[in-house]
Formats: sequence, structure tokens, C-alpha cells
Amino acid sequence: MTGRVEVLEVSFVVVAVSHNPTILNHDYLIRKGLITEEWQPAAPPVCAYPFAQVQYLNGVSVVAQPDKLAFTQQLAGIDEINDPDRLAKLASGYINSLPEVDYRQVGFNVKAFVDFGITESQKEKPLLTPLLIKDGPWSSFQGVEPASGVRLVYTVHDKLLTMGVDQGTITIKDGPQRHGAAISGNIHRDFSADSLANRRGKITSAIAVWNADLSEIVEFAGTFFVTSQPGKRKHA
Repeated sequence: MTGRVEVLEVSFVVVAVSHNPTILNHDYLIRKGLITEEWQPAAPPVCAYPFAQVQYLNGVSVVAQPDKLAFTQQLAGIDEINDPDRLAKLASGYINSLPEVDYRQVGFNVKAFVDFGITESQKEKPLLTPLLIKDGPWSSFQGVEPASGVRLVYTVHDKLLTMGVDQGTITIKDGPQRHGAAISGNIHRDFSADSLANRRGKITSAIAVWNADLSEIVEFAGTFFVTSQPGKRKHA
């Protein structure tokens, strides 16, 4: 196992009320100065109420629906990220371009992977179970070990941290299939109780600290794997 947490994707999801998704299109983003002409579409835009989507070759995509906006940056398989802040700038810029929308909540999401460095013949073995579950009668059923995953939820000050870990497999571009742990992390902040005048500013401020949120999720995810090796059961 490498033990290194490899970030595959990050995204912001903003919960809103009565947002008009048909506003989202490539020309609107350019006209508002949110992207440049260098951004090349990866697919034709989609606009079929209540859904709209734009996708770009640099790994960025935006999805708009009446109740939420999703801004996503694919990192796996993208050769170069010239501006690490570009997704945050796009998300905040789009929100500020529509000040009349009632924004309520924002979530920062991370998809990541830890490569176990195992062979093809080992991939079916439930490698996470010994890390996550104490020995007991549940450790096997009719001689078969259970597959397992975990979802942890923490309420910390003004945010909710949710972490998920499951055994998984990834293939990036034309590379080999790799086996390990699929990690999902979410930091959610709810500003519904704030006044309408303050919500938008608080949401864009939360987006601005994405780098600290990313570090927090990645560092915490790494603690699952630093003390034990997958496939070796810890005994209490």
C-alpha cells in the first residue's frame, strides 16, 4: 500500500431556492468574465429544464438545477491545472452574478483514492474489514469474510464533516486498473438561519477556504491507513 491519498475530484454544491437553470450556458460564463475563450467545451451544452450543464476539456463542469448548483473539477487524468483556484473563482463568480437567488447552503466535496499496491488475484479479498472492524463472530460467515466500508459524520463548530471509505478500483486514462480504498469527503455548511442579505457573502467566504478544507479531508483520510496494513487484522 502506498498510503498516499490521491485526490481525483473536487466540487462545490450550492443549495439555492428558485434558481433558473436555463441561465447557465457557455456564452453567459464568457460574458460575465467567469471563464475565458481558451476554455474549450468537452461536449455540447445541455439545457432542458429543469437541468443545464456545461463541460470543458480542462476537467471543469457546471450543473444547474432549480434547487442547486454543482461546480466540479476532475483532477485525475488532467495534465495540468494552471490555476488551482479556478473552480472556486468560477463558483463564487457565478453566485455573485445572480445576487437575487436565495442561496442557503454550500458543500465542498472530495473524491480520493489510496492505492493498496495489490495484485489482480488479491483484489477480491476484503482488505478494509480488518482495518475497520474488531475481531468477533461477525468476522466471517460460513468461512467468508465480509466486505465493509464506513461512513463517519462529525459536527464541528459551523460545519458538518462526512467521511466515507470503501474498497474500490480505478483506471485513469489508459493506465492499469488499480485496487485500493475509495474515499469520499464532504464539508457542509448551512447558512439558512442567516438573513438573506448575509447568506451569499457567507457562502462565497466558505468557498474561498476550499484549500484548508481539502487539506483537512486529505489529512484525516490518511489517518485510516497509517497504522495498519490492509488485509491484516488489528486485535484489541
